[in-house]
Amino acid sequence: MVRQPAACHHREGEKYARGHCRCDRHRGARDLHPAGPGAGRPARDHAIAAGGMMEAKRLGLPGRTSLEPVSGAIGSRLTFRIAEIAVPRPGDPPRGPHLHHGFEECFYVLKGTGITVAESGEIPIGPGDIVLIPPNEKHMTRNTGNEPLVLLCFFPEPDIAKRTTELTSF
Repeated sequence: MVRQPAACHHREGEKYARGHCRCDRHRGARDLHPAGPGAGRPARDHAIAAGGMMEAKRLGLPGRTSLEPVSGAIGSRLTFRIAEIAVPRPGDPPRGPHLHHGFEECFYVLKGTGITVAESGEIPIGPGDIVLIPPNEKHMTRNTGNEPLVLLCFFPEPDIAKRTTELTSF
C-alpha cells in the first residue's frame, strides 16, 4: 500500500500540497492516509483504465531495440524504457557510448548478461542487478551472453532525447 499525506489528496494547488507533504514528513506518519488511484499525478484526459493497454513508442537507437511506454509525450515527468540488446554477431560494429546531460539513468537487468562500460569503470551485469549512472557520464552497455540482454531503464526526465548525446567512442 502506498501512503501519502492527506494534504496531497486535495488538488488545491501543487504548492500547497508540496508544503504540507514536507511538513507531514517531519511529523511522522500520523496524518497519512492511503493514496487513491492516480495519487501524485496531475489529472489527464488520456489516463489508462485499469487493465488497459498502453501504446509504447518504438525508438531507433543504435545497437539496441527500445520501447518507451512512459515519457513526457503522455504527460509524465519521467521516462521509462524497455531496452533489448541483441547477442552481437561476428562483424557487427561496436556500439558507441552516450551521455545524458544533467540527469542520471537507472536500469534494472531483467534477463541476460552483459557489461556496462562507463568513465568510472566496468560493471558486469546480470538478472536482478540495478545500475545507477551519474549525470554527464559517458556509458554504454554490451551484451556478453548468448541470449538477449533486457533492461528496464528509468530516467528522471520527461524528454531524454533532447538532452542525450550519442557518441562514437570514449
